[in-house]
Amino acid sequence: MRILCVEDEPQALSQLSLSLESFCKELHLAKDGQEALDILENNTVDVIVTDLRMPHVDGLELLEIAKKKYPDITVILVSAHSESEYLLKAIRLRADGYILKPLNLQELFSLIIRSAGSKILENELSDKNLLLKVLKTIGGKRVQIIEYIFNHLDKERNFVGTYDEIIEALGASKPTVVNTFKVLIDDGILVRVKNGYYKLQRDLLN
Repeated sequence: MRILCVEDEPQALSQLSLSLESFCKELHLAKDGQEALDILENNTVDVIVTDLRMPHVDGLELLEIAKKKYPDITVILVSAHSESEYLLKAIRLRADGYILKPLNLQELFSLIIRSAGSKILENELSDKNLLLKVLKTIGGKRVQIIEYIFNHLDKERNFVGTYDEIIEALGASKPTVVNTFKVLIDDGILVRVKNGYYKLQRDLLN
């Protein structure tokens, strides 16, 4: 998972970093909500673990903005306070978890896995199911072409590459490569944005 950790106390942020860095694929650190929003603009993040009370943009504001802009993101709030007003507002803003300080790391890890892990796993399984459905209808060299496309998707599920690159990598003929892309586009699996740039239809991954 790709985790963004937001904490305005340097020592607490350092401790969280040490605990989470071996637990995730990527770890981003921010000292307040505004810095966290800047990171979100330029990076794909699966989970936000954020302190509640911070300067500039606090945890509830970060939660509200993040959920509006990135509906699938998981947001877990960490707070030294258990006041019902914060908890109720966090629920209304669709927080995925609320943990009190001092942190129980096992509890935090379990919550991350329960809330974010299921979403990520669902997407991965959907990708594989989609690929299997396609492979049942196409055989031979086209299978290798489709596997090449899926293996070279970027973080946003886009494929950037040319026919010539695939021909050189796989030793396929140009008509076969062109026809394979045509099948994927006609079936609504790929959308051609421009030459060498294709978007995988995410709403089909279910």
